[in-house]
Amino acid sequence: MYETYDIILYRMSRIFTAKWSFIIMVILPTLITLFYNLFIATPFYHSEAKLMVKSLSGQDSLSGFAGVLRTIGIIEPTTLGPYVVLDYLTSRDFMFALDKQFSIKERYSSSNIDVLQRFDPLKIDPSYENFYRNFYVGNVINVKINPNNSIITVSFRYPDPEYSKSLAEWTLNEVEIFVNKVNERAYETKLKYFVNQVQESREKVKNLADRIKNFLKSTNIVAPEQQAGAILQTVVKLQEQLLLKQLEFARIQSVAPDNPRLEEIKREIDSLQRAIQTNMNKLAREKDAIGPSAVEMELLKMEMQILQKELEVNIASLIQAANQLRLQQFYVERVENPRVADAPVEPRIFRNTLTIFAIAFAIWGIIAVLYSGVREHAGK
Repeated sequence: MYETYDIILYRMSRIFTAKWSFIIMVILPTLITLFYNLFIATPFYHSEAKLMVKSLSGQDSLSGFAGVLRTIGIIEPTTLGPYVVLDYLTSRDFMFALDKQFSIKERYSSSNIDVLQRFDPLKIDPSYENFYRNFYVGNVINVKINPNNSIITVSFRYPDPEYSKSLAEWTLNEVEIFVNKVNERAYETKLKYFVNQVQESREKVKNLADRIKNFLKSTNIVAPEQQAGAILQTVVKLQEQLLLKQLEFARIQSVAPDNPRLEEIKREIDSLQRAIQTNMNKLAREKDAIGPSAVEMELLKMEMQILQKELEVNIASLIQAANQLRLQQFYVERVENPRVADAPVEPRIFRNTLTIFAIAFAIWGIIAVLYSGVREHAGK
């Protein structure tokens, strides 16, 4: 065991005491990175577009306590348009739409792109699932949302600047179409309830109107309540006349009981009583009496008034809901249109080289420190 330990220390000492240890572990990786970025790496052109997804209500963001309430579901999330667009652009559906239009998987698997930046260069897993999970976001498309102003930045990278610009331009158009479809679906879904309520109220009013029409047709009475009122007025007048005749009869009888006028007055009183009875029968007692029809008609009218008020309330609710939904609908506003890049953004030669140098130097330094500690421990 001690012999093995001594061999390890000896080999480590050979490495870290040699003059070329720093060259192998730091300088060589840095030079390889520099050579790759200068002569091998495929230059990528970026095309960037910026847009905003806003609502007509003007509520573009929630902050502070209102934001906390929204996250726990107390406030209705009416400002999630940008995040809906973010999810759409990074979804499989949009990836397949891009591939159908621009053959992105085939393009990014092309030998025109260097091995390190190409999709599945060894042809191990050329599936769309692998392309989506490990390549699409980051290598094809990048989507970011500025939390301060909700501006969405969409960028594409490809060796051909015209191709990158075409991807970005087509994406902007598709986002507008997608947002419009979301608005239409939300509008139809949320408004469906109120539309159904109005239709039900209209159907009730129509059915009641048919009942009233059939009722009037079956009774052969145009306005039973008016006819009943006219009969009552007639009865009142007849009763007044009857009362006068009865008073006249009593006065004459008290003065001249044998007056022949009494017989005539008596006949008139009988005639008035029969007329009153006839009219009263018309109101209630006969089979075709107007009184029950008038009562039934009055009830139908009251029911119609209630249904009309219900219809008015439902129509008002429908209008109010439609206005609120219009205010909550999203629309896309372009902040920056994509353009054809005149210079490649990648490879970032200086940054990549400096990064590799820093990492290699750090690893070399850590191993050197560990070796020094082991050597001091072994020396003790």
